[in-house]
Amino acid sequence: QAWDERNTAAIANHLAGDFLAFQYLPPQGMVQLDKVTSVAGVQRFFDAVGTRETFWSRSVLAVVPRSATEAVVAVRNDFSLREGGGEVELTLEVLRKGSDGRWRLVRKWSEKSPF
Repeated sequence: QAWDERNTAAIANHLAGDFLAFQYLPPQGMVQLDKVTSVAGVQRFFDAVGTRETFWSRSVLAVVPRSATEAVVAVRNDFSLREGGGEVELTLEVLRKGSDGRWRLVRKWSEKSPF
């Protein structure tokens, strides 16, 4: 819902304070992003897309519990614009349950492919 509403504050709230993302981006290779940099990148993406209609889908492929407060999740994210074009992203995400009972994203490993 936060992505549909282009709400970066809500997206940031779903990330742990020590969040790290690792993403392969050709041609530069592996890039590491912290929470602040990731949220700023999402805002730049929203600004670039503007008011164009977007389509999102998120499919959980597997969940591997590590403990009562941590799990690893494999996810497929699909994104496209009504005008055409988009990307598929496969991720491994580490989620942690905080003291407030909410699950937050701690780490994300991803690779994307445009179509």
